[in-house]
Amino acid sequence: RRGYMLHGVPGGGKSSLVMAVASELRLPIYMLQLSSAQMSDETLNSLLQYGMHDPPTILLLEDVDLLHSAVLHRRAAGAEEKELAEQLDDFEKLRTDGEHMPERKRRGG
Repeated sequence: RRGYMLHGVPGGGKSSLVMAVASELRLPIYMLQLSSAQMSDETLNSLLQYGMHDPPTILLLEDVDLLHSAVLHRRAAGAEEKELAEQLDDFEKLRTDGEHMPERKRRGG
């Protein structure tokens, strides 16, 4: 197994180079567009596993540089969802049990 990261300006021929190498070596190439809205962690893992079962194979991961910002966005969304779920849980307890709001949720006013 080998991994190579090609870096350069958009349109600089990185993908074309990989396709030319794949053609010259007569290897199948799987292109994974990491910036795609449909690309989730599960999808990426499945595609990588699929590619590993067909060696020798070239896996071309496009837009790796965008992966970091996508991960940060998912983490932020997950934190917001967790906070909302905690708030809804607290309000449900107030409604059903008559419990007091936890100290962490009280706000001065």
